[in-house]
Amino acid sequence: MTAMSPTQRRHERVSHRSIEDCPVIELSEQEYKIGWHIAAARTISYEGVSDDPFGSQDQFQAHLTGVLGEMAVAKAARSEMDDKIYVRGDPGHDLLVAEYTTDVKTTATHIQQPDLIVPTDRKLSADLYILAHRIAGRKIRLVGWADHCTITDCEPKREPGSQLNYIVPFEELQPIPTE
Repeated sequence: MTAMSPTQRRHERVSHRSIEDCPVIELSEQEYKIGWHIAAARTISYEGVSDDPFGSQDQFQAHLTGVLGEMAVAKAARSEMDDKIYVRGDPGHDLLVAEYTTDVKTTATHIQQPDLIVPTDRKLSADLYILAHRIAGRKIRLVGWADHCTITDCEPKREPGSQLNYIVPFEELQPIPTE
C-alpha cells in the first residue's frame, strides 16, 4: 500500500469500480489468534462501561472485528497498529499510515457496499478514516478512506439506530491505493 495523501485521487471514487476490486487482506491463523487476544483484553477494558451489542455482535465479537480490521490495514500499509489496551478506548486513532494518524472502522455486515460510519460522540482526532469490511473469518476487504475534512463536512445522522454518526457513503470514499 502506498502513501495516502488526503489530497490524492480526489476524483477517483470507489463507485467507479466494483466492490470486488477493493483489496482483500487475509490474516494468517497466527495473526488471527493474536487479534483474538487483543480483542479479549479490549472487551475487559470496557466492562461496566457498556454492554450494548453492536448490531448483531456482542462486545467481544465487535472488538474482534475491529482489531482484525486494524491488523489488516497495518499489514497492507506495512505499519504497526496500536495494540495497547486502553480503559474505555484508544486516543482516536489506531495506527500511522504514511505519517497520517489513521482510525480504522470495521464492519462485519452483510451489506454489499457498506458506508463509513464514524460516531460523533468522541473528538475526531485522526487525519484519515479507513473502512474495512470483514467478509470472512480472517478476510478483510479494505473498502476505502476519507480524510478528516470529508468526515466533518457530513451532516450527522441518527442511523443506524439512534446514535448520531457521520456517514460517508460508499461511493464517496477514496479507493485504497495498492502497489
